[in-house]
Amino acid sequence: MKPPCVPGVLQSLLLAGLMLSASQVLARLSSLERQYDWVAPHASPNTGWSQHFAVSNIKREHTRSTAPAQDPQPSPDPKVILLQASEACKKIKTIEYTFDQEFSGDVPVPLPRVQVRLRQERADVPAALLPNARYTATGSITKPGMVPEELVLSFDGKEFRFLKISERAVLILKPFKPDQVVRLAASERIPLFGFSVFTRDGAFEKIAAGGQDLTYEGREEIDGVPCHVIAVHVVKGDHREGRFIYPNLWYIGIEDLLPRRLKIGQIQQTVRIIQINRPLTGEDFIAKTPDGFGERIVSETDLPAGDILPVGVGAPNWRLRSPDGREHSLTDYRGKIVVLDFWATWCVPCVKSMFDLQALHNKYEKRDVVIIGISAVADLGNPAGFMKEKKFTYGLMLGNDEAVGLYHAYAVPVIYVIGADGRVLYRDMGYREKAAEEIKTVIERNLKPMKQ
Repeated sequence: MKPPCVPGVLQSLLLAGLMLSASQVLARLSSLERQYDWVAPHASPNTGWSQHFAVSNIKREHTRSTAPAQDPQPSPDPKVILLQASEACKKIKTIEYTFDQEFSGDVPVPLPRVQVRLRQERADVPAALLPNARYTATGSITKPGMVPEELVLSFDGKEFRFLKISERAVLILKPFKPDQVVRLAASERIPLFGFSVFTRDGAFEKIAAGGQDLTYEGREEIDGVPCHVIAVHVVKGDHREGRFIYPNLWYIGIEDLLPRRLKIGQIQQTVRIIQINRPLTGEDFIAKTPDGFGERIVSETDLPAGDILPVGVGAPNWRLRSPDGREHSLTDYRGKIVVLDFWATWCVPCVKSMFDLQALHNKYEKRDVVIIGISAVADLGNPAGFMKEKKFTYGLMLGNDEAVGLYHAYAVPVIYVIGADGRVLYRDMGYREKAAEEIKTVIERNLKPMKQ
């Protein structure tokens, strides 16, 4: 199966409200309003996660102010700093650091706090949550309203190992497949963790060359380390609806030019570097089995589909906008079979699924079958442009927190087939080669015969 990029994330993510006092938040808002010449909206308690993103909320961009800068001292060039950070990261072969991921504000989806210590080594290996790396992570995960739980996992390039306390066992994925790792992570609610930029070449170069607006926000100490603060103003939207700005804040060490913190809206990830380039052996990337615990081999057939909606339930209605700004709802398609695909531009398994969905669209576009991709809330790319580039011609809706919550699509890809009566006929998480044929079988079984 595909690795659900949890925002993620994302991947995950991927995958973005800050840890500031009320007065600091207002000061930041005031500063940004002057910089961008807009009035920041103020989120109500009922607004979704996507509306809480950024230094305060998502902003709609207007014409910039032409007022002269008040600071006579020129600020450092943020693009140059990011390129220097990229070069500094390329010198890392091994690194040990602590990673603390927490969330601020009133997020609609309960999210856990992750506190781990990582050993990470640059390696040409398949991606297993962290790309281009072998690693061991030990620490804790604290789910909302719960006590901290021990978190131990590792990947040595061949085996992914995960300590499952409830079973008193170490789960070992054999044979190893990257998509199964993410699927296991999604089913076990293991969030994304770590800084892949330490061992993944070109990450900062892509940011610097990606056409986003970069601004230098000043300096700030992170755990005693003076850092440059750089805002990457990621643009999302279209010409009709206006452009939405997601300022991601990178905190780059002034002396060593290595990242110490990333803020994406309400998500805050902080690292404390312990040591760099200490020689490590293969044993350093194998999670040990504690005394009194066993080991269990996990195959693809053992992996659950997580807690996504079960077959047979009524599919919740959603109201989403297409890239042209028009509003659509699931009820608009009552009487037709609807295939929903929750995806993101940064999710490799999602793209594999999308080629299969395009083939289904080509086959059934003149029948009562509708294929709809729903882009992930945390997707800071350009979903419409991505689909156009890849020549995917089926429908696209821009996702929101409500749709993600209703369909439990906290990892991507997640696919549902909804019958003409509005009930779930099929559901799946991740990418599997067999999934396309399964979906086709479900469609054929439930599709009304063509009129002669």
